[in-house]
Amino acid sequence: SDYSRLIGFEPQMHASHAARERLRLYSGVEIYDYGLAEKNGVFAMGEYGVEYAGFLNLDPARSRTQAKGEGNGELREIASVFARLRIEHVDLMLLNMEGYEFLLVPHMLKAGMFTKGYIERLVLQVHWGTTPGDDAIYNAMVADLQVTHKRVYDEIPSWGLWQYSGSYL
Repeated sequence: SDYSRLIGFEPQMHASHAARERLRLYSGVEIYDYGLAEKNGVFAMGEYGVEYAGFLNLDPARSRTQAKGEGNGELREIASVFARLRIEHVDLMLLNMEGYEFLLVPHMLKAGMFTKGYIERLVLQVHWGTTPGDDAIYNAMVADLQVTHKRVYDEIPSWGLWQYSGSYL
């Protein structure tokens, strides 16, 4: 079936192992111990150990929790990961990246990952206040996404669903 793969990327080792364990009875599930990005490397993560750990929330003064864990996570460049995994089409992509969407989505747009229906549907959670200039970055992302996709659901300010609306040629 064209819909036989579920692929997850989680840079916190404990969370990726927990996901792998929860989904172990299902076939076609792949969970990788790294996040997707515009670059490769191992980087510090703020609030490591909680569900909203991220690569941008490194300031302890802005922590949302008392658990100010420290840890590192690996990031890998998305286009090379998709090529290595032989991902030729993405039916549904969900990005919940604690602010990193402001770096990844523009990179994906530049790489042409939203053309010709390569990524058919995108569910995007936006984390405001995590990236300097996030308003301008978001407005540019929306303008670029609207060339190939239509926003079919919006729960401003946080969630949106984009559906490919162009030609598959």
